[in-house]
Amino acid sequence: MNHVASRPGCGKGNREEHGTVLVVGLVLLVAIGGLAMAMTRSGVGEAQLQSSRAQGLRAYYVAEGGLQASIVDIKSGGSGNIGSSTAPLGFGGGTYWVRAIPAGDTFTITSCGILGAQRRAVEMVLAPEITSPFAKALFGDLDLRGTGNIFADSYDTTLGTYASQAVHVDPKTGETYARAHGHLGSNGNIQISGSVTVFGDVTPGPGHAVLISGSSYISGSTTPAAAPSPLAPVKYEPPIPASGSLNSSRTLNAGIYHYTSVSLTASRTVTCNGAVTVYVDGDFKMSGQSQWIVNPGAKVVLYHRGSTLDLTGQGLLNCDGLPANFVVYSVATSVAFTGSSGFHGALYAPNAVVTPVGTTDIFGSFVGRQIKISGGATFHYDESLSKTSDWKKTLHSVSVRRAPFPEN
Repeated sequence: MNHVASRPGCGKGNREEHGTVLVVGLVLLVAIGGLAMAMTRSGVGEAQLQSSRAQGLRAYYVAEGGLQASIVDIKSGGSGNIGSSTAPLGFGGGTYWVRAIPAGDTFTITSCGILGAQRRAVEMVLAPEITSPFAKALFGDLDLRGTGNIFADSYDTTLGTYASQAVHVDPKTGETYARAHGHLGSNGNIQISGSVTVFGDVTPGPGHAVLISGSSYISGSTTPAAAPSPLAPVKYEPPIPASGSLNSSRTLNAGIYHYTSVSLTASRTVTCNGAVTVYVDGDFKMSGQSQWIVNPGAKVVLYHRGSTLDLTGQGLLNCDGLPANFVVYSVATSVAFTGSSGFHGALYAPNAVVTPVGTTDIFGSFVGRQIKISGGATFHYDESLSKTSDWKKTLHSVSVRRAPFPEN
């Protein structure tokens, strides 16, 4: 029988190899455990970071909610200040307070939002934007119609008188004009029969056209508008009670006046001084030699709720010749103007058929449901009306930015 002798040291080697494997395995386990722990910590940290970011974004939204609340408060006549750091208001699971600092008609609003441990502040500058309905010489919501000789151009009373600006001679027509923004417009068709000369655009409504039978010269575009221009309703809100009918000669000094109606006949005259605001509930009628006089330096704003507005008779005498000094906002369905010395003013009557009659020159702007011109007329649009009218003053955001959170 053969016996195989064991090699010296063979048993010891196996034990050493097994020990080495155990050590390596243990090291790997420790390493994997450490890596797993690190990944777990990293995951927890990332989750916490994501949660913090989400909470910060929600705090920002809370602050934005405060901005909107402040804007509503300001537009309603309030100060825009809402809550405080010690007495905040709740919104969206968080709290906010707002501080609004006025500077004239402009407000700087800072809204602070808190949600959990996150704090955010947003700053907005709110400034007035003036929108005027007097953007054209003539605008008819339903349509604009003219028969006879019609001329339209523009000027700017901030640059001087019309005569001082009427120094241009058109080489094609030989006509003298001031500026070329005497635009005519409508949400419907524009129909003119006779002779028309317009230094400006003639813009019908979307899908409508300019229909002219006779000779015409239009310096600008006749392309239809891309979108309609809806006319806002007239707001009629007298702040004082009515004092009966105005039916006799009278002087109106600076102030607010409210009448049930106006009926001026024969040679009765109303003379206005200073800043005068007049509210008339019923019809406004002038006839015979009656006259409405706006003295130098005076400015009249007339709000009219009746169905008829008739400024005939001798009509309006606007002594400074500034259309902005006689502005009418009327709910009437029928409006008539006349006068031998011309008309200087601006009319907004979105429900009315407006018929300028026998007036040699009209300076300013007319807006109505329909504009009907017969016998011809000359229109000089005052461009300053689009920049200075106080018809609609709205507040809009000039800038918004994230701001440092106030310390107190």
